[in-house]
Amino acid sequence: MALASGAGLGSGLLSPTAAAAHGTMAVGDFYAGALQPVFHVESLLLLLALALWAGQRGEPLMWRAPSAFLAAALLGAAAGVAGMPLPGSVWMARGAALGWGLLVAARLSLPLSLTLLLAALAGLAHGHQATFGEAGAISRPVLYVLGMEVGIALLTFHVVRPIRRFQGFAIQVGVRVAGSWIATITLLVTAFALVGPPSG
Repeated sequence: MALASGAGLGSGLLSPTAAAAHGTMAVGDFYAGALQPVFHVESLLLLLALALWAGQRGEPLMWRAPSAFLAAALLGAAAGVAGMPLPGSVWMARGAALGWGLLVAARLSLPLSLTLLLAALAGLAHGHQATFGEAGAISRPVLYVLGMEVGIALLTFHVVRPIRRFQGFAIQVGVRVAGSWIATITLLVTAFALVGPPSG
């Protein structure tokens, strides 16, 4: 009996299933939206890059850049829920993650106006990607979008605060290393997307 149960469990774990872009967890739309930035890897990389850079820069960018991202993500999500296409949103988000990762690694800053513009464009792309084409999986879009906004805010807050609080040399080096990793992973994902799946 135990052997049969073990075999059944093993076959269930090893059986292939279709991959979903944003997951299909049955936790309710609000919680699914809140978890979207964490369980969607490209979203996580984008938000980590933004939060690391904002924390590294300090005031006035520390909260203005994430706030611009949040506001634009709301607009992008509304467009996605309405079924409005946003051409190039995937490349916009990847470009932002790559750019912020490189800025973190090099510890470079940008003018405030340019920073807010880039944060808004990245937020627009992120919000659209999180909702566009997901209408079948989202029964209550308003709750999903609100959850997504809360998830973005919490993730950003919990990354920015410790970076500003702990200014030790080792911490700052670790932040720069994390930025370089984000840039490298984003570059690899982009390269694989351009090349396409292997033939044969």
